[in-house]
Amino acid sequence: MKKTASTILCIISFCLLLGGCVNEQSKADNPSACSGQDLNIEESVRMMVTEPTCLSSSTKDTEASRSQRNPATYRPQDGVDSFIETEAFYYYLNSGKIYYSEKNEPVFYLLCSKPNCTHGGEDCNAYGGGAGGALGYWDGKLYTAGWLNLELVLVRMDLDGSNHELAAKIEMPVDSHGQQGGAYQFVFADGYLYYFVNAEPQSLFRINLASGKTERMFQNLLENGATVSSKLRFDEDFMYFILKEPSGARTLYRYMLESRDVQKLWDWPEMVYQWDVENGAVFYYSQVDEEFCELEIATGKVVLKIKAPYGKGAAYYDTNYIYLDTWEEMESAYRDLYIFDRDYNLLQHISLPHFGDYLYAAGDKLFFSNTYSYKISHYLPFSEIGSADTELHPVKDPYALR
Repeated sequence: MKKTASTILCIISFCLLLGGCVNEQSKADNPSACSGQDLNIEESVRMMVTEPTCLSSSTKDTEASRSQRNPATYRPQDGVDSFIETEAFYYYLNSGKIYYSEKNEPVFYLLCSKPNCTHGGEDCNAYGGGAGGALGYWDGKLYTAGWLNLELVLVRMDLDGSNHELAAKIEMPVDSHGQQGGAYQFVFADGYLYYFVNAEPQSLFRINLASGKTERMFQNLLENGATVSSKLRFDEDFMYFILKEPSGARTLYRYMLESRDVQKLWDWPEMVYQWDVENGAVFYYSQVDEEFCELEIATGKVVLKIKAPYGKGAAYYDTNYIYLDTWEEMESAYRDLYIFDRDYNLLQHISLPHFGDYLYAAGDKLFFSNTYSYKISHYLPFSEIGSADTELHPVKDPYALR
């Protein structure tokens, strides 16, 4: 949420290997599911929780998979590592490994059920191949994007980390110097994997998660050296993005998902790096004017909602709340979080020493990760927002004594 949070997902390298001992039922119910082999300390701890299992087609909630609460279609957070929410679990990627937690009490365990696994190599089911790996969710499946056997690929798996399968290969275009590849950024959204290749010129592709079909996007807009911001926003039948010209000028565009037409909307204001689109309006906080504003897309009219004299900051919009993260200096270890309802009424002010660099709104909680390790360290129940007794609760770490 400072300068390191300006990208949704950073460049990744990611490898996955098939296989592993996978349980069909809870280890709590069947602790000997991987019989005949000793469990190490980490796996013994994991037996205390229910392991995530794949949903059958009869129990999938089709409507929920398209709701705002599903981060496949709605992401109130932007972070270096991926945090996602499914019907029953939270998942996130940290230091190249996939972790999961039940929703009632956040305790994050490695998504690996292999006995005696050291979780340090490519043979681990939770292996993510390096910090910043891309993790997504859609229609009852987890997806990862990155390197597999020296190839960039999209991999699909069940919610317990089993049954890895190749969903698609990721194209590596040739740049203007005849070099293949470049720096990659990945974004999972609305049933697609979007990926940016930061070469000369930039390339933008998307892969349909269901079919594996790949298409190149906006090539004519990028030929002169312009770049598309990796912050993509979706509202109804449209995708919104910001195009940055070589001159530094930035413009808001709208892409029509069905017709594939691109429409230029609005010159983007200075010092606005976080924003959202809902119900035909663009929401943002202006650092220059210290104001919350809304742009009515149909009319092009900008409406000032409130003056918010809290200094430099970035606003994140969730279904019920707005989170304004502010800082005195870009490198300051201390930050302030202001929580508003969607009518811009201030509900809470919390100081965030040494953490809060990223936040994730999911389920009935707001999660915070450590500024330095990006590991999830605290959470705030939504039920405590506005209370005089509000406090951040530590997330238990089952691997702290490793």
